[in-house]
Amino acid sequence: MADLLLPSLRGGLNEDSPTSIADDQCTVARNVEFWMSQLGERRPGALAIGFGASPLAGCNRVVWMHRHLPTPDQAQAQLWAIGIKDSPASVVCAYKKTDGTWATVTMPDALTVNGVSEYQIQSQSVHGKLFIAYDSSVDRLHVWDNGATALRRAGLAQSGMIGGPFDSGSGTFTGTRYYRARFTVQVAGVTTRRSEPGLAAAFTPSAGVGGALIGRPALINEGETHWELEASVDNANFYRVFTSTFDTVSVIDTTPYEQGYAQTYPLSDDSGAYTVLPSVRLLTVVDDRLMGGGSFEVPAQGSVVLWTPVFGDPTGVGNDERYPIASNNALNLDSYEGGGLTGLSATTNGYVFATKWNHVYQLTGTGDRQHAYEAIPLTKQRGAIYGSLFEGLDAVGNPTPFLLDPDIGPCTIGPRGVEPCGADIRRTWKTINRNARKVIARGLFYPEKKQAHWWVATVTDSLTVDAPSLRLVLHTEEFRDTPDGMRRGWALWDGSSARALACCLFAENSETVVADGNKFSTVLVPFIGLEGNGLIWRTGVGSKDNSANYTAKVATKPFVAGSLLNDFEVLGGAIVVSALAGADLDVVLTANMGNTVAKTVTIALDALHAAPRLLARIDNLALAELLSIQVTFSDSLLSAKPVAQWAVDACALRIETGSRA
Repeated sequence: MADLLLPSLRGGLNEDSPTSIADDQCTVARNVEFWMSQLGERRPGALAIGFGASPLAGCNRVVWMHRHLPTPDQAQAQLWAIGIKDSPASVVCAYKKTDGTWATVTMPDALTVNGVSEYQIQSQSVHGKLFIAYDSSVDRLHVWDNGATALRRAGLAQSGMIGGPFDSGSGTFTGTRYYRARFTVQVAGVTTRRSEPGLAAAFTPSAGVGGALIGRPALINEGETHWELEASVDNANFYRVFTSTFDTVSVIDTTPYEQGYAQTYPLSDDSGAYTVLPSVRLLTVVDDRLMGGGSFEVPAQGSVVLWTPVFGDPTGVGNDERYPIASNNALNLDSYEGGGLTGLSATTNGYVFATKWNHVYQLTGTGDRQHAYEAIPLTKQRGAIYGSLFEGLDAVGNPTPFLLDPDIGPCTIGPRGVEPCGADIRRTWKTINRNARKVIARGLFYPEKKQAHWWVATVTDSLTVDAPSLRLVLHTEEFRDTPDGMRRGWALWDGSSARALACCLFAENSETVVADGNKFSTVLVPFIGLEGNGLIWRTGVGSKDNSANYTAKVATKPFVAGSLLNDFEVLGGAIVVSALAGADLDVVLTANMGNTVAKTVTIALDALHAAPRLLARIDNLALAELLSIQVTFSDSLLSAKPVAQWAVDACALRIETGSRA
């Protein structure tokens, strides 16, 4: 056997039989990543962020987070969060501003807190607004309109019936008329929202009257500023005959019947054009439209996907807060079959993917305004756990949806349909708690490192079987196509930062934004929401999980000298490693595929303060009569030095072959 050279372990973790995996894969990849190194590097830690005077600080857990862009300037992003306090029971919604302070936001309809619903909040930023889908007692989607002080219900509720009509004055007002009203919101004289009309009231004037007196409907108290009166002579074509602030409580119509309304007034929008967005469970954006899926309040709508008009559509106002039922702006994806929707994600190549527990659908634009999307089922054998579907990038940078199928775990959606990508971690997937009541999975894509992250609940930790306790990390740059689907690139992370209830990307300078000129960085890192323990952590910083230790370890496969029948000796070796000065790294040699450690060598990395990399010799190993050798790089558990980050780039062992067994 020639000298054993270890140039790369970037193939990542493979839980198949150790004798069958590739030379560049690992039998252990715990709390390591393969971003800046060839053989693995210790993952960064995490730090809790500050809340100042925000009432979030008094909460027990953070259940939702979101990075919102109120303007096109990414430096003005906001970190949003919802926290829950158990005693006394309360819900806090707040966001962090560029001046470093937190603003509290009022939620007009109370979040349902029942141990399940509070963990199923989804959100979407578009057009400077933040739409938040959460369970309440009201069947409406909620939205933050930039510059407001409170959330509000999206759109405007349908107007009630008008008052009257009544005879008014004297004259020659004749002919049966029909009247109805809508409420609107105007900003600087421009209508930004409009409601559906109330039911039309027929009116036949008495002889000799001069007009019809119509009273304003009762206010709906959703921020309306004006009301519009619509009139018709046929109860089909209505015309907008009057607009005023809601302070005007009545109006008199004196339009002659012979003249009608068409010659003088604009045609009203169709009934159904301003249907309010219901309490959907899922949100995404496609083709400059807001798209929602599922329902918190109506089980029969659990498989429905609906969408708003294109934002710039000139035929209406408030287009991102309405969906016209007349133009078929909804699809029912097989109703109760397969249960309700669990995921909704639009990709940058124009497709929308909707998932159930064991169904996956692809929605494609048709170009037809009357039927804007059509759906085809890609499979009814695979699906997605709630919270696990997101868009990422594959090995060459193509947009790719990632998801966790309940049965086989991680999958992607590509040209060949729904394809597994988690065969390397099949043993780990068997430990996932798919019945976790709080959170089974949370996931996001980390663009800078091209990593897909899922926080998952397991059945191996009795303290957290109801919420995540393990992070699955996929380095998508290492993807390779195999007969078992896409494989390679996996690592498993545990420790306190694996217990996320919520996650999002946000600026790496969240705690220094004031010193950085009141501008958030465009370099984004994962943030996580937790139960206790600081509530919100910024990850990717330090060498501990908010002062809690974790152990990093990467282990090669067992190598043999040609075959299992050949003896060999390991005499010495060398390693190329980089680290923060002061760290120690253990190189552990394990013989004969057993758990017996043949040799542990601790490498002091103190010299690294003067050089970015250290080439260290491993002398006098003198390991003989070996049938296999396995190399492990890990934190030094016996060293008195503080744990620090390390990265291994190469390793070589001097081998001398011996006799055959």
